[in-house]
Amino acid sequence: MKTPIIKAIFIFFSLSVSAQTPELDSLILNLNNHPAKDSTRAQLLLDIAIKLRRINPNEAIPYYADAFETAEKAGVFTIQSKANNGMAICYGMMGEYPSAIEYFQRTIEISKPINDLTRVADGYNGLGVVYKRLGDYPQSLVYYTQALATYDSAKDIMGLAAAYANVGVLYDLMKEPVKALEYYQKAIAIYTKENNPLQVSIAKSNIGVLYVDEKRYDEALEIFKYNLRVYDSLKRDAEAINTSNNIAHVYVKQGKYADADVLLKKNLQLAKELSMKQEQTSIYSNLVEVALATGDLDDAIRYANEHLNLVLELKSKYLLAEAYEVLSRVYEKRREYSKALEAYKEHKAWSDSVYNEDNARAFLAQEVKIEVLEKNKQLAEQTLRLEFLQAQVQQETRQKWLLAIVSVLLLASGILFFQKFTQRKRMNALLEEKNERISKQNARIEEMNYQLENRMLRAQINPHFIFNSLSSIQHFITGDDKHAALKYLTKFSHLLRQVLESSINGNVLLREELKLLEMYLELEALRFDNNFSFDIYVNDSLDPDTVEIPTMILQPLIENAILHGLIPKQGDRKLNISFEADSDMMEIRIEDNGIGRDASRKMQEGKIRQNPSRGLAVTEQRLSVLREKYGWQSSMHYHDMVDASGEPAGTCVILRFAIMG
Repeated sequence: MKTPIIKAIFIFFSLSVSAQTPELDSLILNLNNHPAKDSTRAQLLLDIAIKLRRINPNEAIPYYADAFETAEKAGVFTIQSKANNGMAICYGMMGEYPSAIEYFQRTIEISKPINDLTRVADGYNGLGVVYKRLGDYPQSLVYYTQALATYDSAKDIMGLAAAYANVGVLYDLMKEPVKALEYYQKAIAIYTKENNPLQVSIAKSNIGVLYVDEKRYDEALEIFKYNLRVYDSLKRDAEAINTSNNIAHVYVKQGKYADADVLLKKNLQLAKELSMKQEQTSIYSNLVEVALATGDLDDAIRYANEHLNLVLELKSKYLLAEAYEVLSRVYEKRREYSKALEAYKEHKAWSDSVYNEDNARAFLAQEVKIEVLEKNKQLAEQTLRLEFLQAQVQQETRQKWLLAIVSVLLLASGILFFQKFTQRKRMNALLEEKNERISKQNARIEEMNYQLENRMLRAQINPHFIFNSLSSIQHFITGDDKHAALKYLTKFSHLLRQVLESSINGNVLLREELKLLEMYLELEALRFDNNFSFDIYVNDSLDPDTVEIPTMILQPLIENAILHGLIPKQGDRKLNISFEADSDMMEIRIEDNGIGRDASRKMQEGKIRQNPSRGLAVTEQRLSVLREKYGWQSSMHYHDMVDASGEPAGTCVILRFAIMG
């Protein structure tokens, strides 16, 4: 078990329960006494919204909206920009990310014309936080980089330091400790120069956590002890207790159990006095580890039970899974195996609940990204429609003027008629130019539609594949094969990350697709107890580092060969995948020595309920889209193989399409 260690994370959104009621009441009273829609009222509304945001962001939004409207009427654009940014922060705090993204983007649009660079940087920084929470780390880094550049241009030193710290957290989440350390140190340099010891200590705490992960315990202790002295001097009791717990955790890692025990018991007393229940759970967890290490099983079971009782009060699923795991290990050490088993079952139940919630949040994040993309598409379409309507209005206006000019020219002499002809010719040229622009815009819309359709077809494959993999993991868990389940889950997590990264582009290099297929086949072999073998062959005429292939286009065909061809067969099972080059065409053969398509079809007819092969249908759709859009030559054929006696000997799928790269 990984014992908890407190990490100081820099965030843009945060909730605080420390309500300043008297100050808030005073602001509301002043607002009621100032009905005029001027800058003073706008500032009062903004101040009230800021106070309310720390208590209840949902209640703060109407005040921000009123401040925005009042500032707009009063012509105070800086307050208008701050109010809009405040609404974006509230939506981010409530998890309404599409609205948060919309308002942060509007903050940037409002602030640029008035040259409020600090608020522009705040908008970029907020977008970085939202996309970090959505798990889109590359896009988050793009916005953080824009925030850094804008804070620097605005000479906003503290904003720059906060952005550096945010980038450090992002690299920490991306498992790049070297870069995370670099940005933490940049933030520390600014906070030190600005004489802000609290922020210096927070940044150093994150560096200390990095050192613990790298087993640089002495360096981590030096940082934590320095921070403890700072927090004590600033009377920051909560931060002091967290830092003291981190020191005790390092002592446990170093085997200094006596020192850890003394420190943890002292921290436990302080945490109880301050009603810091979350911190108490971390202390109890460390105390259990010390008791187990020193062989004091009576203390270990006492601490484990107190830990569990406290977590039950907090009602945290994650902490409950951890508490039952700790209790199970203690019972096992005490040779109370039946109790250990019961505790472990509780641990697994809560762990599964946390895992399911994490999956739900991951899918929700994907839905949010799609929703944001759809909003941007709608906005683009509305913009094009508005431009078209404006062109129509302008055209109608020109035509009215043209009719008036024609009426006058009919009464004029031949010279005036010549002038009228020249003017009409010029107007026709302008109209043709407008029509040409509209045609180009229609072509762009058509291109966007093709790209969206291609992405939607790829997106149908990945959930199908993920569902089958999760079903395999569930199969091992229900079969009580813990080792196989953990091994499968580890491989699946690596595969899933690579699938998500490769799904950004329509095509990937052949080498990347080969790596993806090999990982997938290893998972399927592990799922079926390695009762089939596979071989992948690539002809030397194909360069895997230059040739491209549509992402995940082979996976449904391979899955079909394994499930419906090889698995039902008795005896030796083998799957061969070959990549050949024929002139400017690539030929891929997926050959299995299974039961054949006729036997598989008969087996399926005997089942009450059949699941249609969505993956194969989507593969055919993708090939159809590629042929329609790019004119690619492609085909997919099935060949039923027979042995010398004419009996079915497997199936061969032949897929051909133009070589890309």
